Amino acid sequence: MILWRLAWRELKRSWRFGLFFIFNLSLGLTGFLSLQAFNEALTNEIQSNAKAILSGDIAVSARRELTETEIKEMRSVIPAGAVEGKTYEFFAMLSSSKGSRLVLVKAIDDTYPFYGDLELRSGKKISYGSEKEILKDHRAWVYPELQSQMSLNIGDGIQLGQLKLKISDLVDKDETQTFRAATMAPRVFINRALLPESGLIQFGSTYSAAYLFKLPAQSNETLLKDELYKKLTDPQISVDTPTTAGEDSGRQLGYLSDYLGLVALVALFMSALGAAYIYRLFLSSRMKEIAILRTLGLQNWQAVGVYVLQASMLGALATVPTLAFSEIVLPLLTKLLGTFTPFDLAPRVSLQAWGLCLRSEEHTSELQSH
Repeated sequence: MILWRLAWRELKRSWRFGLFFIFNLSLGLTGFLSLQAFNEALTNEIQSNAKAILSGDIAVSARRELTETEIKEMRSVIPAGAVEGKTYEFFAMLSSSKGSRLVLVKAIDDTYPFYGDLELRSGKKISYGSEKEILKDHRAWVYPELQSQMSLNIGDGIQLGQLKLKISDLVDKDETQTFRAATMAPRVFINRALLPESGLIQFGSTYSAAYLFKLPAQSNETLLKDELYKKLTDPQISVDTPTTAGEDSGRQLGYLSDYLGLVALVALFMSALGAAYIYRLFLSSRMKEIAILRTLGLQNWQAVGVYVLQASMLGALATVPTLAFSEIVLPLLTKLLGTFTPFDLAPRVSLQAWGLCLRSEEHTSELQSH
């Protein structure tokens, strides 16, 4: 009890140092907690929007056309009442009077997307069953990146292979893509029926053809996936469910998470190292007080323990400004990094992150005691 009383008295006596120490440590903790909260929010959003990312309940895809036998085997497994759609995806050069650019062409039909939405610049929201004007004429939807990179606007003409199109709208939000800014090229949506006219799909072309299915309620995607793999034995054919789609997106998230986590750990380590250095300087200036405490009858570990206890108290107090700073940083971080994803993120500091925060403070106190 005497150690607590002495440590508290020392805190009141050296309040300026205490404030500086708390501010220094809370900066590192704020970065660590904010990045942890963002990673957790992004992971949760990917899991909850897995069907939108896949755009269906199950997908069968290959980098070639399925044979008639394979299509028959596939449809024999799909339960009655399922709705089928087909898409193509490939890279191509888009050309216009203002230049050319590599783009990712997404050729869709009237069923796309079964899940998720596309929000257009005109205010239209494209979802399952909604009207799509690009299916009625030689039109295309493009990502707004092309507007800034090539000065293309709505109504401008573009060309993909031999196919001439007119830009009818811009895709401001695409829930079927996880990391928009991480793609190699901006997307261009066109009518799948126009592909033969383009001449882009022919022998030797590299593309991905995907059959998407909207299954009846209570269907088991995992069991259906196993049945499809039994029928479709070619290793070139891939069967995906929302779970595997979320895992693939989680793998992409892992790269971003690892980078942000490394930055957070470096910030936390530098903050802890700076706090330990500052506290050791403070402790060396209190050698006379430690000597007085020993002459008054305290053991060596008790005399030093007063200041170690003070460091622990300062570390605990540092959580208060950390919480305040996190409430300021999180909205800014969400606005900055949220532009990379189509999801509306709402990061919150979790109890697990607070546990890691308190554990790091404990390690900081141990570092200071040595």
